[in-house]
Amino acid sequence: MECVTSEFPLLTGSYDLRLVALALLPALAMSYAVFELTERIMAARGRARAVWLACGVAAMGIGLWSSDYLSLLAFQLPVPIHYHYPTVIVALVVAIFAIMMGLPTTSQERRGIGRAIAASIVVGTAATVIPFLGIAAMRLPASVEHRWGLAVIAVGYAIVVCLLILVLVFVVLYRREPHVSGKMMGTVILGIAVAALPYLSMATVRFHPSNLAVDLKHTISRSWLGVVSITSTSLLILTGTIIASILEGMIESEQAIATAARYAELQFRTLAEAIPQIVWTAGADGITNYINQHWYEMTGTAVDGGLGKGWMEAVHPDDRDACWQKWKQCVRSGETFEIEYRLYDAAAKGFRWYLDRAVPLRDDSGAIVKWFGTCTDIDDQMHTQQLLEEQVKTHVAALVEANARLQEESIRDPLTGLYNRRYLEDSLQHEMRLAARAERGLGIIMLDLDHFKKFNDTYGHDAGDVVLRETAALFLKSVRAEDIVCRYGGEEFVIILPMAGFKTAYARAQRIREKVHEMNLLYLGKLVGKITVSAGVAGFPEHGIVATQLLKAVDAALYQAKREGRDRVVAAASGEHTVGTGSKSAGAG
Repeated sequence: MECVTSEFPLLTGSYDLRLVALALLPALAMSYAVFELTERIMAARGRARAVWLACGVAAMGIGLWSSDYLSLLAFQLPVPIHYHYPTVIVALVVAIFAIMMGLPTTSQERRGIGRAIAASIVVGTAATVIPFLGIAAMRLPASVEHRWGLAVIAVGYAIVVCLLILVLVFVVLYRREPHVSGKMMGTVILGIAVAALPYLSMATVRFHPSNLAVDLKHTISRSWLGVVSITSTSLLILTGTIIASILEGMIESEQAIATAARYAELQFRTLAEAIPQIVWTAGADGITNYINQHWYEMTGTAVDGGLGKGWMEAVHPDDRDACWQKWKQCVRSGETFEIEYRLYDAAAKGFRWYLDRAVPLRDDSGAIVKWFGTCTDIDDQMHTQQLLEEQVKTHVAALVEANARLQEESIRDPLTGLYNRRYLEDSLQHEMRLAARAERGLGIIMLDLDHFKKFNDTYGHDAGDVVLRETAALFLKSVRAEDIVCRYGGEEFVIILPMAGFKTAYARAQRIREKVHEMNLLYLGKLVGKITVSAGVAGFPEHGIVATQLLKAVDAALYQAKREGRDRVVAAASGEHTVGTGSKSAGAG
């Protein structure tokens, strides 16, 4: 073909869309191969790296060439077109050269913008040459007009595409975990960009009809058999290379995982044997599959004798059932296993306490893959704990006893042993509530020793204390077990009579007054003066429905007895039940 100017008429061309679609397939396959082969070359070392680099260059070069050549075959003119196959072969060589210059750049660990731009210029220029060689291979009765401005744009486009390839490869593959979705997206982008290059190159030329003879030596014409052969061959080569790369990656990954697992297991066992403690593991089913040497040395068990359920033989018979049941429960539920039991100590020919604790190890889905456990010697701590528990029990018992004593002292009068005023007030309210619910009576007596101050002045306070104690003892002997006798303060006493009406309380007060009158007390071997008491009596609910009312009423009755001459009992109801030394009848007030 010869170059002409634009003054000649043009031949209008078109594209066979079927071939356009077919040309896209090798471009997409080659683009995906960029990711897979780059990843494989980066992972390989030495001879394997060179082999993968050579295979990748050949396969991707064929893919790039077939995509360009099929795009060239898709171009149609209203004149017959033949192709000079030596030139087409040169285009194949250039395609392989372009890939050979670009693929090592994508797989280099050292990256930089200058290196990427330089590689893009070289590879982009070479890639642009391929479609122009295809145009040069065309033999047809027409002349070609080159528009070099557009050709420069095509070269620039090819350089940008190459730079885009490097960027996408770096972004997708140099992440911590490359994703298939990233590879597929990059494949589509690069595939379309690469497939567009020959069409852009074809746009840089125009064809003009010519009457010159066409040299058809060493040429071939377009045929569907050739198209199918080129497409299938390139796809087979690329697909085979990609599949081989993927399989190799899977094999290497599995080998790496197996190697890492063996190393991790070796490292674990090395650490487990170095720990001065019992370490063990079990499968997800709870069956023990490893125990370190410390176990066998301590228990005297034969090597591997503790695997499976064999370790139970070293557990104290009294602890075996509880230990095994707890272990089975934790295996079913996935909870942390923790229990204290006794293990046989061959050196001591006895049992020692151990704390056994195991945690489940889970995979990403949460399923248990194994159990990791340790047994820690806590025998000394257990004995110390038992000693502390005994000490605590002793101290607690002493505290309870002391608390009870303090409680008793808080409600007892220290001199007479009777209940004190605080207990009186609480008990009176309680007994009044019970009486109200049961609709029964309750009596209350308030007593006061007559002329007690004068007695103290005459005989001394020690003698007064004797009188108070003896009088209190007499009060206790004169009432029922359920009656409550309290020292109200000084020489005053109060007696609460549950389930006793006012009349019963009044009669009881009279008997107590008489018994006190009959008392003969000795102090330092000598009789002391005569002792008498005055008493006031009230009843619930006659004289009050609350404690303060009842106490006020019985106190008023007591002071009335004092005013009327002492040694007498006076009822709370003013002017109704007054009895003196025996000469006055009840009600004289």
